[in-house]
This record gives sequence, structure tokens and C-alpha cells, in this order.
Amino acid sequence: MIRQTFYTIKNSLREKPFLYALILITQTVSVLCVFFCYGLVYNAFSNYQNADKNSRYMAAYFIDYSENAPPYEQQLNQFMDYDEFNKGMAQILGIMKNNRCDVNVYGNITIDGKSYNASSYYYAEESNKPYEIRASVDGYEVGDEIVIDGNTYFITDTGDAADISFYHGENAPTSFKVTDFLIKMERQPTALEAKKLADKIDELFHPKSTREPEIPKLLEIQLTNTQIILSVVIMVIAALNCSLCYNYINQKRRQQFAIFRLCGARGYHNFAVCMAEVILYMLVGSGIAYLLFKYALSHWFFERFPLASDAFTNTVYAKMFGMYAAIMIVVMFVNIVRITRRSVIDERRERN
Repeated sequence: MIRQTFYTIKNSLREKPFLYALILITQTVSVLCVFFCYGLVYNAFSNYQNADKNSRYMAAYFIDYSENAPPYEQQLNQFMDYDEFNKGMAQILGIMKNNRCDVNVYGNITIDGKSYNASSYYYAEESNKPYEIRASVDGYEVGDEIVIDGNTYFITDTGDAADISFYHGENAPTSFKVTDFLIKMERQPTALEAKKLADKIDELFHPKSTREPEIPKLLEIQLTNTQIILSVVIMVIAALNCSLCYNYINQKRRQQFAIFRLCGARGYHNFAVCMAEVILYMLVGSGIAYLLFKYALSHWFFERFPLASDAFTNTVYAKMFGMYAAIMIVVMFVNIVRITRRSVIDERRERN
């Protein structure tokens, strides 16, 4: 059957090469259209979400706030060391570089044997000197210098949100134990951005609980369905366009198929040859579209629609190709089975 398939393709290429070129171009352009439309819808969805500035906070808690939780003092040993936290936060801010973040960090610090509530900050725009702090520490006043973990800090104001507040997150002392932190994003994240951030926080910090941004789920579902429906419609149009070309080719082959049957080939042999040809060209066309989009066009596309970049994962590509293959096979099945089962007698009768 494989030899018969390539023999059939070889003869067809010799007779009508332009038709096969047209089929490849049609499939390639159609799959590219699916990529672009899917990305444009996703970009529109993301922009709409970003217009809502009310849900752009993510919090993580290392302290157990449940009713049966141990007392606060007994949980101090379980809190995260600030040095470890600071390294993880550098990765968090790295993945959120397209959505500027301020981070408020809260915890506890011990100075001269006394425990104080403490806070530190990662600001998108720094304005204070590294070692300026707000502090309400026994024995110290505004204008004094205080040494904590070998670093000298200059007290510029009394504490408000906490007993001690370090303006720069990178310069907070290592003895600072983190109890929770709050990330304030410049814009509301997309659903994929929020998931990526939540997964990274869980991977790096393993908090006891988190609070994520409230993404409008109904809108997400509606626009996701729109993406899928629009992609399927374009795939169906592409399959129908290709079927017209194949239908013309197969009409020219009817006598050839009839002769194959006269020589002993069953109807499903002819069908298999044609379907194998369809699948081969579909794979080649889809592969060309994938390579063109991923390595030649995606950079240009994502520069103009940056939020669409999150839409294209390997899973999405696989689903697109799977749907396109299913639609193409169904459409071509209807066209091919009708032609390949005709006998020589039927062919001669129609010619006469």
C-alpha cells in the first residue's frame, strides 16, 4: 500500500503539480490564520482583564491562622529565614518583569533579646537610601543609628505598619523571620500569569496558605470558547478548501481507481491510498506552518501583541493540530469514499 501511495502521488505530481502546491499553500496559510486568530483573541481577552485594576494582589502566609493553630511565639521557628526568602523573591520578580510589582513583607525580628514586628519592601521605584528605616525600638529615637546583624541603620521615622520597617528588601537583616508577604501588581494579571506566579510561590516558599487575584472566570470561559470556536471554523474552511482540490484530483483518478479494483484491489485499498496522501500533505503543511510561526513570525507577532505569548504552549499546539487533523480526515473521508468505490462498469457507463 505504501508503494501504491507514493506511486499515485508521483503520477499526480507529474500531471498536476500546481494543484499539490496549492494544497500545501492552502493548508499552511490556514494553520497560520488559526495561530494568529487564536493569539489575537487571547490578546484581547488579556487587555480586557488588565483594564480591571481591582484584582491585582497575591498574598502568601507562613503562619497558621486556623482556630487550632499553636500560639504565634511557638510558630516563630517555622517561619522562613529572610536570606532564603530574598533569593526566592528575586526569581518571583524576574518572572513578573512584564508586570511591575511592589512587595510588602511582614515578619518578626529579635533585637537585644526582645521581639518586634518587622516589615520590608521591594518597590518598583526605590526612593530611600538603603539603610534608612522606620523603627520604634526601646532605647532609640529618630536620628539614632542602630546596629542589627552587623549592619548600621539610620532611623528616619517611627514605625507605623510595624515596629521596624526596612525600606529596601535587599538590605533587611538575615535574622528577620518572614510570616507573610503581599505582592501588588501594576495591572491585573491574566489567568495564566496568576497561575504561573502562584505555582512559583508554591515551589519556592511552600506557604501554608495563599490568596490569589480574582480573575473573572465567566469572561475567561466565554472568550476561551470563542477562541476554540473561531479556530474550529477556520479549520473547517481550510479542510473544505483542500477537499475541493483533492476532489478535482480524485475525479481525474476515477479510471485509475477502477482499474486498480479490476486488478483485485478492494475499495478500502484505494481509500487507504488517498487518505494516506491526505494525511501526508496535512502533516507537511501543518509542520511548515508551525515552523514558520514559531521561528519566523512569532517574534514579530508577540512584539505587537505581547500578552498573546502566554497562549501558545506545547499543549495548545498539540490540540490545534489534533482538531485540524480530525476535521480534515472527516471531510476528506466523505469525498474519498464516494469516488474510490466506483467500479469499471460504473465508470464506463458514466462515460458513455
